[in-house]
Amino acid sequence: MIIDARDRLVHFLDGGASFEAMLVIKMTKDGKEVVHVPLWDENTTMRDVMEVTFHNLLKMVEDFTAGFLTLRIREGLNLVHIPVKTFSVESPWKAVTPEQMSRIKGIEAAVMY
Repeated sequence: MIIDARDRLVHFLDGGASFEAMLVIKMTKDGKEVVHVPLWDENTTMRDVMEVTFHNLLKMVEDFTAGFLTLRIREGLNLVHIPVKTFSVESPWKAVTPEQMSRIKGIEAAVMY
């Protein structure tokens, strides 16, 4: 999705995306006020695309940082990745001792590094 977004927005492939399409406007249609929001396709708003893209970027940075922390982590600690809900502000990465590891709820789904 990210590569497609870049190609469409930056390189104007697959029809491109003109800056006029990014306008949010209120207009009257058949006597009713309608708010036009930018759309990626028929069912997806640009806001949804931007939210997913930003979430994926933050997740990649967090995973990258955790990967480097595993090289320098103190003896007796482990980094554990426990899945969280999408768009959660809680980090999926936990630094735990072996004793804490046995008490983590949902540890079956966790991956230890």
